[in-house]
Amino acid sequence: ASFDVNSSMKEAIVNFYKKLYEEDHPSRPFLGGLVFDSISEDDACDLLREFSEEEVWRAINELGKEKAPGPDGFNIAFFQHCWSFVKKDVMGLFSEFHSKGVFEKSLNATFICLIPKVVGAKDINKFRPISLVGSVYKILAKVLATRLRGVVDKVVSPSQHAFVQGRHITDASLIANECIDH
Repeated sequence: ASFDVNSSMKEAIVNFYKKLYEEDHPSRPFLGGLVFDSISEDDACDLLREFSEEEVWRAINELGKEKAPGPDGFNIAFFQHCWSFVKKDVMGLFSEFHSKGVFEKSLNATFICLIPKVVGAKDINKFRPISLVGSVYKILAKVLATRLRGVVDKVVSPSQHAFVQGRHITDASLIANECIDH
């Protein structure tokens, strides 16, 4: 879809992506009869322990410090350089999240920006949407992902190849190809 100066740019963008991602007949997978593995009590306790300053600091240092900031206006470099000043507030947020299981709704506020795929892009399909999320949410997500990494391979089927450290989705393609060939 293309738009001119007189049309509503916002409406054209929303309609383009709504049409691109909507399903004619959305379906939900049926999970009846499946048996899922569970984690041990020790692993559950490890997941539920309070957040430590060390694990939050490690997450901050593992994130890309120069990536674009989100709605909060801060990039990860800010937290790395100003940790001694913001540590108490950040750890307070983690403590509150741990005790209540929820966080302030604005914490995961996201800006969606359109980045041109080609120089001089004019058509909407020549832009790619990216989401700019706040740095504190990125830090929280990183800490949670790191914790989950320790148990996910215990509950995800060995035939699942994505999202488990040491497994590669390309292996699934190779296995499928071998099955077809034989």
